[in-house]
Amino acid sequence: MPDPVEVSGGRERFRREDIVEWLQRTGRGNNAEANLDAPALSVPDDVPLDVLVTWLCLAALAGEELAETTPEQCAALARSVDPDDRMLLREIQTSKPAACTLRFIDDLVEASYGLGEALDRLDQSRAARAVGARDLTSDAIDLVHAVADACALHLDPGG
Repeated sequence: MPDPVEVSGGRERFRREDIVEWLQRTGRGNNAEANLDAPALSVPDDVPLDVLVTWLCLAALAGEELAETTPEQCAALARSVDPDDRMLLREIQTSKPAACTLRFIDDLVEASYGLGEALDRLDQSRAARAVGARDLTSDAIDLVHAVADACALHLDPGG
């Protein structure tokens, strides 16, 4: 097993690259494609869960990768999907994420089987544990997933 880079809150933390290399070298783990999934499991340090969820929402609604976008382009995407600022525009305009945060969101979407799983992964991440308690029960999260899926299927993308 690789050596931890730090211990935080009683939990050992490791470099992602060290874990992937160790899994490949030892043949351990039950995911032959752990090297592809690993970026989506490495939540950026000190980024609050609500910020990650906000950027995941933009990626989902805009249907675009975010890592190579400028803040102005992100604001334009947010305006295009939320012109009346009902849920997202203000949050995007006031957020100044690091490039690693946007890259993480792209990797999370890429490694997930749909946006519901991406949200679930965030809900089970270190960022969610840092909050201490979820605001929504699992039934409420299932309801949000169902509503989001229904909207994606039945609403006209143009409004």
